[in-house]
Amino acid sequence: MSQVFHCPARLVVVLSGASGVGKNKIQGGLENCSFSVAAGKPHTLTSATTRPLREKDGEVAGVHYHPMSDDEFCRRHERGEFAEAVKNPNGYRYGLLASEFERAPEGSLAIVHLNIDGGLVLKQRYPQVLLIWVVADRNKERNLLLCKYRMTQRGDKSQDIAKRLEIAKDEMARMDHLLIHGRYDHVIVNADGKLADATHETHRLIEAALTLSCVTS
Repeated sequence: MSQVFHCPARLVVVLSGASGVGKNKIQGGLENCSFSVAAGKPHTLTSATTRPLREKDGEVAGVHYHPMSDDEFCRRHERGEFAEAVKNPNGYRYGLLASEFERAPEGSLAIVHLNIDGGLVLKQRYPQVLLIWVVADRNKERNLLLCKYRMTQRGDKSQDIAKRLEIAKDEMARMDHLLIHGRYDHVIVNADGKLADATHETHRLIEAALTLSCVTS
C-alpha cells in the first residue's frame, strides 16, 4: 500500500502537459486570482530534479526546482523522503519531497507541475488532488506543432526540443485512456492568444473542486 503523507492544503492542483503548453503562464495568472474557499494566494510546491536548470529560461534553484545530483536523489528516495518520484524517458529524475508537500499553509490551495506518472502517484497518496492536463490544441498534431513553435521561439536547443516532443507524443498517447477512465480530471486548452481564457477556465475548475472539498469534508 502506498504511504500517505499529510498535507495541510485544502486542495493540491497538479498541472501536467508537454513543454511549451504554457503551464507556467497559467500558474502565473492563477497567482493573481482570488479563491473563495482557500486561504490566501496559491502556494507553489517546488519539485526536485536531477535535470540541469534552464537558466536561460529564467529557472532559479529553490524557486522552480530543487536541483539534486542523481546519487542524492536516489538516496533520499530510498529513505522514503519523496511524496512522489519518477524517472522521465529523458533519463532525468523528478520528485516532490514530502517535506515540501507537508509545508503547504493550512487550508491553502497548492499548485505543482508534475508529469503524468507523478500526478497519478500523488493522487494515490493524497485524495484532495486535482489533475489538469494542459494542451496548446486538442488536436494532437497541432498540439505538437504549437509546442515545437513555442519552444523554438523561446530559444530551446533543437536536440532538446526533439526529446521533449518524443516524450509529449508518449504522454498524449496515454492521456486519452486516462481521461476516459477518470484517472485524470480535466483538460485545459491554452491556445495562442487565449491565455486569459485558459486561466479563467482553470480558475473555474479549481473553484468547483474547492467547493466540493468543503461539502465532502
